[in-house]
Amino acid sequence: MKYLTDIQFVFWCLRGQPSHPKWTSYVYKHRDDAQLKRALDVMRCLSFQHPKMSDNERSELYESIVADNNKSTQKPRTLSILRRVAAVLCALIAIGGLVSVAVGILNRNNEANQPQSSLQTSIYNTEMAQNIRVINGNGVIDIPVGQSVNICCTTDAICVQQQTLALTTDQPIDILVPAQHRATVNLCDGTRVWINSNTKLRISTPQMGAVRAAELEGEAYFEVAHNPDSPFTVYSRTLNTVVKGTSFNICSTSTPNNTHYVVLVEGKVDVEVTSLGQSVTLNPSQILNYNNDCYMVTTTDVSKYISWKDGAIIIDSNSLQDVMSKLADYYNVEIVCSPSVSQLRCSGRLVLFDNIGQTLNVLTNIIPIGYRWADDKLYITEE
Repeated sequence: MKYLTDIQFVFWCLRGQPSHPKWTSYVYKHRDDAQLKRALDVMRCLSFQHPKMSDNERSELYESIVADNNKSTQKPRTLSILRRVAAVLCALIAIGGLVSVAVGILNRNNEANQPQSSLQTSIYNTEMAQNIRVINGNGVIDIPVGQSVNICCTTDAICVQQQTLALTTDQPIDILVPAQHRATVNLCDGTRVWINSNTKLRISTPQMGAVRAAELEGEAYFEVAHNPDSPFTVYSRTLNTVVKGTSFNICSTSTPNNTHYVVLVEGKVDVEVTSLGQSVTLNPSQILNYNNDCYMVTTTDVSKYISWKDGAIIIDSNSLQDVMSKLADYYNVEIVCSPSVSQLRCSGRLVLFDNIGQTLNVLTNIIPIGYRWADDKLYITEE
């Protein structure tokens, strides 16, 4: 890919259009060039903090990275063009700051109390599939595709890509999203739901009652269509969230600290802490964290909790151990982090690629770490 090896093109992408007018003009004139489109897509995969470096320093750094990558081609782990450009970009970023990741961690705890919802049965014991799966009554759609899938639910059918399933109106809709995948659901009332990796979601149909309801195990971001006469309730193991129209993120987790939370982006939500029989109203930019029969409401930067729906995780001075825990959850792999590197601090935004190897290749060019597979485990060590 010729554009990704052109240092001026890389700088133009890093600095913005005014920095190199010739590239702005060139990109416009050649906007139908497939290679150019691919190169621009690759460059957009990362967010940048502009380091305070001279052009000579940048060029020297670029040349040293390319030279190092050329030497590495003899190693068993081959470097792709994508990894090379990620190395260039991330090394430039690393001089001025560190790299970043934001996502909810999704482990499961079958011993937790199950909520009493209007969905008749619980989704918690439904077995996760290898592919994204949509279930309604006796009908099933399996989607063996890449990371993200769009699902459309109408009043009489469920449509996924080129597949259509006639809706059994008196039965809920189950959506199972396994590791390394995400899904977006458009409901017939105008509500939109982003479903994260390792998540199960059960949704009521309009014919099941006036109250719109969903049951969640995992993490999802909701944009609920406003309807004051029909509240939308999301049930999870410990928190029930009632809304009439708003945007919010729910993560029903079972980490070692058994943490569950609701983050509000806009509007208002009422969150019921079921074990305590208490209800709390959240305002925008507030988060309710629940942990061991205690809860706390604080103000937060919501972007850290919702970036996953755009295919990235954000870290803010997190330890490498914490970052690896997030990746282990998303990709459903066991990761063992060496004590010698586990406390390294990272900040920035990291794209969730189709497989964990691509994501780790970015990190290994920013942080002095290496990785290897052994006995179905991923070991993170010093370089």
